[in-house]
Amino acid sequence: MKEKIKWIFSELLNTFSNKKSFLSSKRIERFFIFSVMLILTIIFITKSIIACTLGATDFMIIIGSWLGYGGWTTTQISKDKKIESTPENTPNEQQILNE
Repeated sequence: MKEKIKWIFSELLNTFSNKKSFLSSKRIERFFIFSVMLILTIIFITKSIIACTLGATDFMIIIGSWLGYGGWTTTQISKDKKIESTPENTPNEQQILNE
């Protein structure tokens, strides 16, 4: 278990460096952006509902932003799948843990 935790931390560090990593820095960054957007949206909607100031226009802007972000993310993932070719010598998790 301790080796797996070490592996996870080393992969996180390698992800944002020039070293090869099992994880994808793009997907980690996208997840972080998604999480921040979700938290801010929940805070804004909650405050607006409590203050009774959430109008239809505000709601449409929020929904439009989320739909736009979803479309952008889907497009980026499909581009990544086309660009990224996984070479045979890329280490997988099992090979790294066995070393």
